[in-house]
Amino acid sequence: MSRKGSKWRYGRYSPVRDYRKAVLIVCEGSVTEPYYFRDLCEYLGLERFHIQIEKGKHGLTPIGVVNKAFEKDCERTELSKEGPGMVEFDQIWCVFDRDQHRSIKEALAEINRLNRVQNKYTDDLVNHEPRFYAAYSDPCFEYWLLLHFVETTSQFENCKKVIKELKNYIRYTKSKFEIDKILPETDNAVSRVKIIRKSGIISPSTTVDRLVTNLKELRD
Repeated sequence: MSRKGSKWRYGRYSPVRDYRKAVLIVCEGSVTEPYYFRDLCEYLGLERFHIQIEKGKHGLTPIGVVNKAFEKDCERTELSKEGPGMVEFDQIWCVFDRDQHRSIKEALAEINRLNRVQNKYTDDLVNHEPRFYAAYSDPCFEYWLLLHFVETTSQFENCKKVIKELKNYIRYTKSKFEIDKILPETDNAVSRVKIIRKSGIISPSTTVDRLVTNLKELRD
């Protein structure tokens, strides 16, 4: 799928004339994850929904991703007060990896805290559903990509090992990879994650499938 002339823009606010779900996706990475989610949204035909994808930067930690998501949510809330053309985010997803980070538990705890605070002070939530979610991969996002081709629970020492295995199926670098071979296998990847999760294996693991499933449900 060509990225040239794409409809999707990173970090851009665009008015929504008719209310539809608005989703914020904040990525730890600056290349692989934003490219993937942009192309996935195109593949799923989600142009009529407002999905804002925020790139990360080098050195951004999981707790940094959550803090950035909170800041973007606050910005969006203020903009929504300016007129009916801008709606608040219904869901905010924080996409980050384990890698060598030490703030994973802190990031997950902060997501839980934000949801608790929101439930305490917000009256218009249906059944007090959370708005902040984690799409977390151990050891890295590339494990999610690998599951599009094979069901594996190999104990990957680090992300480099995952990428080495992924290259057995597609040509891959952080900035350029064969997305056209990945996207048609999305349902298979989701099924494989569910099987692995039911087995009780903790590492490797990913919850990116939950974000992807959520995006698919928007379309349906």
